[in-house]
Amino acid sequence: PEDSMKMAALQLQVCRLQSPGSKSRRSLQSCSRRPHTTRAAQRGRVVVSCAQADTDIQSSIRVPSQYLNNTFGLELSIKDSAELGRDEVVQQIKDAFTQSGGLVVIKGANDLLPRQLVQFTSQFGAVEQNPGIKREYLVPGYEEIQVIGNVKDHQGNPRAIFADAAVIQDSDIQYDPSRCEPVWHTDQLFRDPQPAGSMLYCREAPPTGGDTCFADMAAAYEALPSEEQARLLSLRAVCSYAHHNAKIQKKTPTYPLLSEEDRRKFPPLYRPIVACHPFSGRLCLSGFNSSVCAVLEAGETLTQEQVDVMEIQGEEDPSVAEQLYAKLLPFATSPQFTIQHSWEEGDLVIW
Repeated sequence: PEDSMKMAALQLQVCRLQSPGSKSRRSLQSCSRRPHTTRAAQRGRVVVSCAQADTDIQSSIRVPSQYLNNTFGLELSIKDSAELGRDEVVQQIKDAFTQSGGLVVIKGANDLLPRQLVQFTSQFGAVEQNPGIKREYLVPGYEEIQVIGNVKDHQGNPRAIFADAAVIQDSDIQYDPSRCEPVWHTDQLFRDPQPAGSMLYCREAPPTGGDTCFADMAAAYEALPSEEQARLLSLRAVCSYAHHNAKIQKKTPTYPLLSEEDRRKFPPLYRPIVACHPFSGRLCLSGFNSSVCAVLEAGETLTQEQVDVMEIQGEEDPSVAEQLYAKLLPFATSPQFTIQHSWEEGDLVIW
């Protein structure tokens, strides 16, 4: 509705972690490429299976905890946001992050101040400053925190990054290649090294809708037939920062395009479709990102003419849909691999 006061508000504050160390030390979300999780922002609600944390994790996490889908995703409950400043609680959360597929949902972090969010995030590594994001979409005084959602100021101007998307039902969570929806994605594939993770903190939540979904890419890869696993090992995704921005701007006009200087500074990267998690050693699917403009066999490269078309016009090679979105993403986002999180004020998600 045009009257923003009648719109159910959704406001998430996001901090992103830099990859620790040099390019030779890969982050939680890479092994040069990707973590166990892929994310999609959705609406609706779906019931997922829950199980109490296994003994080895339960013993190391003294705050109440439970898995969200088999052994993927761990939900922790804290008394208040002050607990996030306790060393022992921070260590328990770190343990959960590495032992539950890279997804932790923390309940009870109500009234978390911006400085506390930055301080907590810094316990996991250096915090990024959000280069390239317009200042009106950052928390004043805290350029580390980006605001996403549908909130507006008193003049009706957006004060958060918001991507308009079609309303979907519970049954539509799984990716549908005929509609190219919902928009599942991995983050920051065009960067080397990739960020180590993100903290998403809910300041405002609507009564329904605005959910975020996560998928276990390691479990999905392991469930594929051995022949398909072997075939995917030979493929590389061409990841372009400029293509990413050009493609997203078609739907989100506020998204910035790269200058010619930045295009030269950030050339396309060739990343494996199957990544290796640096801590667990598990192989996991990768490549589901708007920066991917082509999928090639190992050793193949694009011509500069092809790169120009993809980076300036936001065009995508047919190989992306054929190799990633026709069958692979629908399989990887089927119910046995996914979690749908319905936001409540005070939720803090690490992924």
